[in-house]
Amino acid sequence: MNPFVTEREYIIHYYEIDYQQRALPTTLINYFQDIALFQSEQVGIGLDFLQKNHLAWSLYQWDISIKNYPVFGQKLKVSTNACYFEKFNFPPKEVSHC
Repeated sequence: MNPFVTEREYIIHYYEIDYQQRALPTTLINYFQDIALFQSEQVGIGLDFLQKNHLAWSLYQWDISIKNYPVFGQKLKVSTNACYFEKFNFPPKEVSHC
């Protein structure tokens, strides 16, 4: 198992859908941001670490492909893969499979 891959399950709520009961694109982006922060917390460079060290993280590159929008009530598994850590004393500097 790759320690830089993090997964989390979400359920599409009523307030996250359009009139056809499909998840909004912004809903999916929010899930991506949430899983990125969750992963940062899991590896010890979460919000407290960033604030203490006067640092910030950003989602630099997106690779989003939506074949079918999830619908209301559907469970959705979201995963992220950290590929690069810049300016952290956190090995490895790069992950080769990204």
